[in-house]
Amino acid sequence: MRGAYRKGHEAAEAGESSGSCPYNDTRKLDGRLTWSRAFAKAWHDGWEAGDEQRKQDILTTYLTEKSRPGQPQAHS
Repeated sequence: MRGAYRKGHEAAEAGESSGSCPYNDTRKLDGRLTWSRAFAKAWHDGWEAGDEQRKQDILTTYLTEKSRPGQPQAHS
C-alpha cells in the first residue's frame, strides 16, 4: 500500500490528473473483490496529499520571491 500511496503522491507532484490512477477495479472470475480497490484508494490518498503539497510549494515559492528586496512587485 505504501508503494501505491507514493506513486499517487509522485503523480500529483508531476502534475498528472487524479484520473491517471493505474489501479483498475478488478474482480476474480467468481465475482469476488480483489485488493485493487485498496490499492486505488491508497493511490488516490497519495495523489490528494501530493496535490496539496504541490499547491503549498507554489504558494511558498511565490511568497518567498515576492518578499525578496529588489524584486519587481506584481501589479494588480
